[in-house]
Amino acid sequence: MLNIAELIHDPDFAQPFTVYRKTGQWVEGEYNQTEQQIPFHGVVVAANTKDLLQVPEGDRVKGIMAFYSTEPLLVTNADGTSDQVIWRGERYRLFQTWPYADYGYYKALGERMAGD
Repeated sequence: MLNIAELIHDPDFAQPFTVYRKTGQWVEGEYNQTEQQIPFHGVVVAANTKDLLQVPEGDRVKGIMAFYSTEPLLVTNADGTSDQVIWRGERYRLFQTWPYADYGYYKALGERMAGD
């Protein structure tokens, strides 16, 4: 099986970005959420037409980027809300992930949270 993790960290392709991961729990009827800042290193590219056809929200008009990493990227689940990524000063909320761990990487699509 082909493992492309080497490419994800290759300096010719990879760059740093920061993931903000939120987790929380219910305490006395109130949801307390904490945010953890995690440094990541991977490939960031603009989402293409094929990416957008794979999600029901394919007609989004905001900027959408694809993030590739050797560490899991998460969307909303029982443990917390979707990861948010800071890349080049813009914040993106992840809305779709693909766990290609068998091939050594994870892929996620994120929508820019501010602007249009």
